[in-house]
Amino acid sequence: MSKENIIAFIHAKGFSKRVKNKNLKKLKNKPLVYYAIKKALKCKLIDKVIIDSDNQKILNYGKSLGAIPIKRPKKLASNKIGGDELAVYQASLFPNSKICLQCVPTSPLIKMKTIEECIKAVKSKYDSAITVFSDSFYEWKNKKPIYYINGRLPNGVELPKRIFETTGLYVNKTRSIMKLKRRFNYKSCYLKKVKKIETIDLNTYDDFEFAETININDYNN
Repeated sequence: MSKENIIAFIHAKGFSKRVKNKNLKKLKNKPLVYYAIKKALKCKLIDKVIIDSDNQKILNYGKSLGAIPIKRPKKLASNKIGGDELAVYQASLFPNSKICLQCVPTSPLIKMKTIEECIKAVKSKYDSAITVFSDSFYEWKNKKPIYYINGRLPNGVELPKRIFETTGLYVNKTRSIMKLKRRFNYKSCYLKKVKKIETIDLNTYDDFEFAETININDYNN
């Protein structure tokens, strides 16, 4: 088997608006980016692990763990760049690969078996696989509740379920990314439903404080 069939990208900008140096901020005495890199390196289904950053400290740290550093172009290192553009850029670096996946550092609680299941789904019949969570909400819109059913306040079990992306993991056939210029193909997408704990996305100081209370080793083996 080619050693460039399945490529994992850990993308980690140096700049963060809400948490200073977020990707290098310590979680359980390790930089946040550590968990995504180590998990990808441990995954036997992944052939190469790339640390993609505009920040030299992050690149050097990723390299010290065993990832391959690739300096991201400055034009792709701002908050104005969306997930689609980043996915296309990454796939273009390995156009002959079969699968490209994004393991997002801010989601350190996604389990190894979740990553493996998504890779296997894309290796079989899907173009894409993403992690999702299903829940119901007492929603408001335009300063008014919109959850009443025929004028009656419903019980929680009566509320409609909503499905949303966790934004922590995206797995795609490389050719699909290059063809559609999207980070996933919704017409051929495996929706991996995960538990709520795997949806945690660390983007604020409160998020980090909460994550410190969790036994993170349970989610990184």
